Amino acid sequence: MNTILKDNEDAQIVLNELLLSKTQKQIAEDLGLSVRESEYTIRKIRRNVSAQIPFHLLENLPADLKDKIINYNK
Repeated sequence: MNTILKDNEDAQIVLNELLLSKTQKQIAEDLGLSVRESEYTIRKIRRNVSAQIPFHLLENLPADLKDKIINYNK
């Protein structure tokens, strides 16, 4: 998290909330954001993670999930 989201402290907080299984609406309420802002931040996190994930970590994933992760930035 510190490597991928090092420049965005808000994204780190949102990611922590996601890891606690909170919804976009709950995250928005907890952090004082609009639902649209929380949705945008979550999309940004997903793009950053998918762009920087090492390919060797994808080897054992199902093919459809691997394709989805690889093509997320396109």
